[in-house]
Amino acid sequence: MNNVEAYRYCGPLFDGFYIAVQSDGLVVCSCRDAWDVISLGKVPDSSLYDIWHGGKAEAVREMFRQNTPPDTCRNCPFVVATSDKSKLYSKIKTPYMVFIETNSTCNLRCKRCDRTRILANREKPHMDIETYKTLVDELNTLENFKFLILHNYGEPFLHKAIYDMLLYTRAKAPFINTYVSTNGLLLDTKEKQQIVANTVDQIVFSIDGSSEVSYIQYREGGNFEKAFNNMASLADIKRQAASDIDIIWRYLLFKWNDSDEDMQRAIYLSEKTGVTLCWHITSYPPGAQSAKYTWDDKLNTQRIEDRLWREPPYGVLNVKRNNYDPKKWQSIASLGVSGYFARYKERFGCGKL
Repeated sequence: MNNVEAYRYCGPLFDGFYIAVQSDGLVVCSCRDAWDVISLGKVPDSSLYDIWHGGKAEAVREMFRQNTPPDTCRNCPFVVATSDKSKLYSKIKTPYMVFIETNSTCNLRCKRCDRTRILANREKPHMDIETYKTLVDELNTLENFKFLILHNYGEPFLHKAIYDMLLYTRAKAPFINTYVSTNGLLLDTKEKQQIVANTVDQIVFSIDGSSEVSYIQYREGGNFEKAFNNMASLADIKRQAASDIDIIWRYLLFKWNDSDEDMQRAIYLSEKTGVTLCWHITSYPPGAQSAKYTWDDKLNTQRIEDRLWREPPYGVLNVKRNNYDPKKWQSIASLGVSGYFARYKERFGCGKL
């Protein structure tokens, strides 16, 4: 880039990499904007399409074109340098991924989480189900849309209507790829697990340890045995119902859970239950990070590379709903979820399946 001016380029805002909708309906350009620093609009006051192409979003893009992006964007990992200014004037694409924060509350007190501040920045801690349904209906029409991510800064299964939301999504928009991240503590009945197994494409369980001793040091208020058993039970239901849900065990590596003993036990448990284990290297909270496994350490970290969690995580997602094929969907629905659809079909006006 010698003698050529370098511009900052935002993947989400220009490429439509993704957009996030918070529990109160505020739309922000990134799931990393927890504090509504750059609010682009609000649903259902406006459609997601209109917000994405509207004045507030365009004003932020213009700041990038003038090479004066907002201060909050300067340290964002999705903002990169480019010498090709024409990229800043390309046609704006509709979002490829959409985060929907159905709930911003949590049942845990994790050490890196500022829950008080998060809730102070939400008008509503739980998204109205009508707002959610409106969003899903619109997402089903967007040209480039592929992935629905049902989490952001809260535990999704704390929402009292989350199972209705999952059923509505699969019934009304069966070819949306749906992804959920959870601490796993609330998926504690067979009925809940049955719905998830047949409506979600990928679920990530955040369980940071292979025993209560290591797990509880970060997941304050949690219970390792309960979270793990719920994950294992979902894996059993997956096999019984011939579901093709991807079940991922995400294990944040800290200085207290990165011993060979802890990690070998996690590998054993994951293989025994049939879930995919991923090691997640993190630098938060300060002072708690693993000294043994870091991105800068090419020796130790290379030993676990085949299980490393990469951002974004959707590379491991089994994309199974790319083509609109009603016959394919009918065969999926018949695998075990048809009883649940019969229960909800009339309420949601889903028509015949």
